[in-house]
Amino acid sequence: MANLTNQVLVYSVSTDAFFNNEENQIGSKLMDLRIKKNELLSSEENTGEVDDLLKDVNESINTLSKELNVLLDNNKDIRTLRRDHLYTYNKEQKKEVNKSNKVVALFESSFTRLLGLSTKDVNESVVIVKAYHYKALENLINKGFYYGDDNEEFVFWSSSAGQMKNKKCVFVKKTILDQKRVNDQGVEYTAKDSLIAGLDWGRINNTKFNKGEDVEYGININKYLAYLSLQNTATVKWDDFDINQVIVVPDLEIDVTDTVEFIDRDTYQIHPPEEKTLPMNVSDGVGLILPTLADKNFQFRIPFGKGLLSPYDFLAHAKKVGNYEVVDVWGETHHLVNDNVKIILSASQLKTWKYYNSMEEYRELFRKYECEAGKCNEEVVTKDIHLNYQYIQSLDMEFDELEKIAEKTNDDIKQLGNKKNVMLRSLGATEENEKKNNFQQALLMYDNLLNDSHAKEMIKSKKSSMVKDAKSGTLRADGKRMFILPDLYAYCEFLLTGNKNPEGLLNKGEVYTKKIKAGTVDILRSPQLYREHGIQKNTRGSDLSKWFNTGAIYINNKNFLARLLQCDFDGDQVNVVNPNTKFVEVAKRNMEADKIVPLYYEMSTAPLQTLSEKSIYTSLISSFGSAIGSISNDVTKVWNSGKLDKDKQDAIKFLTMYNNFMIDFSKTNFLPKPKGDAKRLIRQYTKAKSPYFFQWAKDKEVFEDKVVAETEKDVDENGKEYDKVISEYMPVMNMLEDIIVDKRITFKSVADTFDYTKLMSVVNFKSEGKDLDKAIVSAYKKINRRKKSMIDQNSETDKENKYVYAARAMKDEIMDAAREIEEDVSDVYVADCLIYHFHVTNKNGNKKTMWEAFGDIIVTNLNYKLNGIKICQYCSDGFKAKSHKNKYCSDACSKEGEKIIKKVKRKKAKNN
Repeated sequence: MANLTNQVLVYSVSTDAFFNNEENQIGSKLMDLRIKKNELLSSEENTGEVDDLLKDVNESINTLSKELNVLLDNNKDIRTLRRDHLYTYNKEQKKEVNKSNKVVALFESSFTRLLGLSTKDVNESVVIVKAYHYKALENLINKGFYYGDDNEEFVFWSSSAGQMKNKKCVFVKKTILDQKRVNDQGVEYTAKDSLIAGLDWGRINNTKFNKGEDVEYGININKYLAYLSLQNTATVKWDDFDINQVIVVPDLEIDVTDTVEFIDRDTYQIHPPEEKTLPMNVSDGVGLILPTLADKNFQFRIPFGKGLLSPYDFLAHAKKVGNYEVVDVWGETHHLVNDNVKIILSASQLKTWKYYNSMEEYRELFRKYECEAGKCNEEVVTKDIHLNYQYIQSLDMEFDELEKIAEKTNDDIKQLGNKKNVMLRSLGATEENEKKNNFQQALLMYDNLLNDSHAKEMIKSKKSSMVKDAKSGTLRADGKRMFILPDLYAYCEFLLTGNKNPEGLLNKGEVYTKKIKAGTVDILRSPQLYREHGIQKNTRGSDLSKWFNTGAIYINNKNFLARLLQCDFDGDQVNVVNPNTKFVEVAKRNMEADKIVPLYYEMSTAPLQTLSEKSIYTSLISSFGSAIGSISNDVTKVWNSGKLDKDKQDAIKFLTMYNNFMIDFSKTNFLPKPKGDAKRLIRQYTKAKSPYFFQWAKDKEVFEDKVVAETEKDVDENGKEYDKVISEYMPVMNMLEDIIVDKRITFKSVADTFDYTKLMSVVNFKSEGKDLDKAIVSAYKKINRRKKSMIDQNSETDKENKYVYAARAMKDEIMDAAREIEEDVSDVYVADCLIYHFHVTNKNGNKKTMWEAFGDIIVTNLNYKLNGIKICQYCSDGFKAKSHKNKYCSDACSKEGEKIIKKVKRKKAKNN
């Protein structure tokens, strides 16, 4: 699959970026007071003076907060995004530059492509807003906002499920959404039409649903926003996708009988395990694609559609049963051969199918508005997996058993400086890493880089984090990571024969994956709060290998394994631990000894509502900030609080249920909180300090003792009450501190001699002037000194991409310094200059910034030197270059690329 790492840059701000001057003054005072409050709270002085100051600060904060809220409530004007929140004056460059902490990177998607967002510059047509002040957000959603010299209007677009949890909303420039386009038939449409495929508010609000005696109109608003955001997923365009070859069919819901432990969500009462017959959607999120179109499982996106497509020969299955006709969700019949059907989507994949009248209508709108399909997350083969503390903490085991489980991790730590595959893996230079940075890509192409001082410094740094991670439960294990799928033979049987209770190929307790040998396996999915160890038998059979020939794991439709793992089949991935391993032995023993069965509780759905600015705002704020992480931490406290008993098990069950309601809260707005005895039981165990091992897992400074002591109140001979220790217990996670080795690295040559000229565009570097080279190196050194301050740690930027813009900004600053000496100097020359400097002039210099800022050029150089492949500077596709001077893969890309270069030059000239 093509590269999924292309990124676009957009602004990310908080609601105070829209304050007027009066509101801004109060907001600034509040910020200063809150900083002061934190300083006082962290003060080591425990005096009455500090307490008095803290009281005064709190009173001032309360007064100013009320004053600000009154102003925000009374301000009904359309707000303007303040330019001073986005730009700052750079003294080195002598010009305004973007604030690094206000620029975020989004992966390229159908959304970014259909809006025409650039992968080169910061895009000013999309703004992400984080809601700290709800009244300001309400105004923005109701009225939009202005930004720019021409007071361009921005309107609310959407908020994904993840963004809702972080109180973030996406706004888009209205002229971009309304931009007119013309399709092949000469019909006009807009970018917005392409994104929504004809499903506007009017159609949604006028769609009627009968619910018993009641009638509802509209949609679940937060689900609608999540569906709308599907287009924002990182994808590559699916160029040969043909909507005419697609049908949408009903899901398969089977009544499954198995044992569960029922928890009443209203009373928080746990009922004893019992056998229940419950409906299960065993096709939830999965569709079928003919093997002639794809040989691997992959996820896809279309307007209001998502899920996993699995290669399955449904034509061969149709031939076997003697029927090629399938009925879709609208009741229409399709002949698989005559109608050229190549992709079968389940109803759960096209989320809004009920708002369309037929398959043909959806196809017509898809074609009319030239909608896009995207591919993402294609199946990859992993060499091994990693366990985490959630998988380990729930298992009762002896020290020597955990030592055996940690053996592979200890071997890696010991071999970190002298075994090539361990070194590459520790640096993330693996095929299965889908988001490799430039240095990781270079290492994978040219492992001689392991002999470079930069790689060695990174490995030294990595060793300490490997030890830390291992002590917190990140242990390498024998197994594979893979997509999880249902018994697709049963699903196809249902579609072709109408049998609503198909037999399928897998029996109760069986799974099938060709990637792991037959035997008992443990199937693990994150997050794991309770004991969700999927102990199943990986079986074999000629029919299985014939029909199930992808790298996924196929599970049976006859037990509650999917309920235990809390998974569906839209692309969920699981870790499957190999048979005959110590971990599977321990997990199986624990599950059987404690007779663990899936927990069951009735989930909820939100009522339908008509779409309006008001209803969207109300639904959004009700879903903001669901704190899943804190619940998970509370569960961990219970697991590590000492020997497990019934009360602790019950507390974990309650918290697990509460967590799953919290996960769905952004879509359902329903959250039954713990009450009564359940609430008291949870508090009893979660008020404790963090577990001992959290000093490595979460960087906690205050934690419980390594050995947990249970006490009871007693009286000594003097009649004085004291806590008498009645038992001592070391939680399994705390054993890792004594198990994990911490060996000093000894580097040995594991690859051929490193030739730094392979990183350069030319073998013999020829200076274009000493002053120029000095300016480049000097600018590099200045940036390196203040690099950390370029990103505000309190910014709105997501952790994983907060340095993306900083890297580009660093490169721009170095290029500006170079161009003051030589106006037409290229970034290729600057990269060569830095490579030469750090490998000839100053071999011990810090190369990290060089790789961050110019790594793409170095990778291009390497690819050309080793494989003759270059990356097109316009479309980013790889092509076989005739010479190093070739920049583009085709004349068309050359024409478009030169247009951009001229545009940039004109803009620079105008700015100057």
